[in-house]
Amino acid sequence: MKGEQIRQNFLKFFEKKDHLILPSSSLIPAGDPTLLLTSAGMVQFKPYFTGETDPPSKRLTTSQKCFRATDIEEVGDSSHLTFFEMLGNFSVGDYFKEGAISYSLEFVTQVLGLEKEKFAVTIYKDDTDAESHWINAGIPKNKIFRFGNEDNWWGPAGDEGPCGPCSELHYDFGAKFGCTKIDCGPNCQGCNRFIELWNLVFM
Repeated sequence: MKGEQIRQNFLKFFEKKDHLILPSSSLIPAGDPTLLLTSAGMVQFKPYFTGETDPPSKRLTTSQKCFRATDIEEVGDSSHLTFFEMLGNFSVGDYFKEGAISYSLEFVTQVLGLEKEKFAVTIYKDDTDAESHWINAGIPKNKIFRFGNEDNWWGPAGDEGPCGPCSELHYDFGAKFGCTKIDCGPNCQGCNRFIELWNLVFM
């Protein structure tokens, strides 16, 4: 499946889930002096999440062009780019953790055809709600890992704005790609076994 197919499949999937498809916004954020460049898909939606403006729909989806300078030290490895498109689905006061988790697993398994057994999940250190929803969705507890602010707290984009705990869906390529440590798992340093495919931010 090529990039164009993945993009279209993602947007169509969420359109069928009653999400309004919106175009990518400019790389230069409009009306946001806290950011030099658009660094995440939710940047254009900050006014919706802060209540400054009403969204055209409570469910939105985009393929947003992003430029990241925060990852500059890691650019060039197998998973970090400076310029890329970020696929995103957004709920403004509609579904929350359970819905986001359910949609992400449905897409990667039923649309992309990846095996659920190949996924591990990270959650914020005290997010028992997210853990329960992942377990109910079929991810066993031994494949759910807890992390703190450095790995599982997202935002804000810029100096201010929406932020919160996040939960990441990691694909497991298998032990042969790992570092051989007993505790090898998502966010393992210097290891190519796991790669983050999706970040669910609970703002």
